[in-house]
Amino acid sequence: MCEKDLVKDSILEEIYLELRESEYPIYIWGAGSMSVEVENRLKEQQIEVKGFFVNEDKKKSHIIQKEDRIYALDKLEDEQSKINVVIGHGHFEKRNILERYSFINKIYIIPNPYIQYCSKGIGKYVESHKPDIENIMVHLADKQSCDALQAYCKVNETDDIRYLMNKEFCIDGMFGFEGLKLTHSERYLDVGAWEGDTIELFLEKVSEQYRHIAAVEPDPNSFFVLKQKMKGKGDIEFYPYGVGKKEGILYLDRESTQSAYFSEEKDEHGEKIEVKVKTLDSLFVNEMFSLIKISIPFLFLDVLQGCEECIKKNKPRLVVNVAADDGVRVFDTINWIFGLKLDYKIALRFDFPMPTRLYLYAY
Repeated sequence: MCEKDLVKDSILEEIYLELRESEYPIYIWGAGSMSVEVENRLKEQQIEVKGFFVNEDKKKSHIIQKEDRIYALDKLEDEQSKINVVIGHGHFEKRNILERYSFINKIYIIPNPYIQYCSKGIGKYVESHKPDIENIMVHLADKQSCDALQAYCKVNETDDIRYLMNKEFCIDGMFGFEGLKLTHSERYLDVGAWEGDTIELFLEKVSEQYRHIAAVEPDPNSFFVLKQKMKGKGDIEFYPYGVGKKEGILYLDRESTQSAYFSEEKDEHGEKIEVKVKTLDSLFVNEMFSLIKISIPFLFLDVLQGCEECIKKNKPRLVVNVAADDGVRVFDTINWIFGLKLDYKIALRFDFPMPTRLYLYAY
């Protein structure tokens, strides 16, 4: 590790202490929703942030902060003799670029700045569920899956991102797991399609050859972008619904565009969006899918439970983000899939060294 590496032997509290005591001004890399969350976490620790910066001309970036606080990296180098840099979650490729700049004193990474995904109770959970977790470990598909689950627990206990720096269980993209064995005749269901990013990853993996795609996305703004982005693509259907284990109404909290999540509580200020919720079994009564991807914070197990009949009929391969929650639903999800008794193999992989990017593969 180089001298400017971010995660020493400390946890977040020590990082915050260093930042508070440092003589150098603090700037956050990035100009999107992640950087907003990073600033919020620093403010909570009484740490002043001077501004934000991007590696290129700021006009080319997706800016959501005030324009006068965002700098291009080269301009910042001209104006400052020394600065500290904070990066959200783990853009390690950015860190490698930034290390070349001598005016950057030190680089820090906040492993998971999204407060709704706090999982500080995972240590106690693991301790009190040892027999069950040991049983899960025995039945996972391979050693990399066991290592990934152990690393997931450790990084959530300690905030030490180094636990995820294992190339054996980090893959190149969510569809990079070799056990999926994707073909050119997939019938793909994307649940939590957002603005089409995961559909694009799928299309790239299958060289845009497939039989059918169904995209489910409840956020009206994201749904609009999704449809625009997929114009010209053949045989894609779009569904503007929330999904869960039963039908009803939920409220979409959009406090951050990249971490929107559902809750049962209506917002008295009217900032939450009311969403009609269906089950996947009711939406797709006669559909047969070969691959289902689910990326729904907190509700991924609910979505699976509302898709039980479809899964039992077709035994599609499953790709599920099982880490965007309070930290412990991954265990319940694994047990639920095993409980179907469909002889699924279950593997776990990170598609990025970040606590919330653990994916379950049932195949």
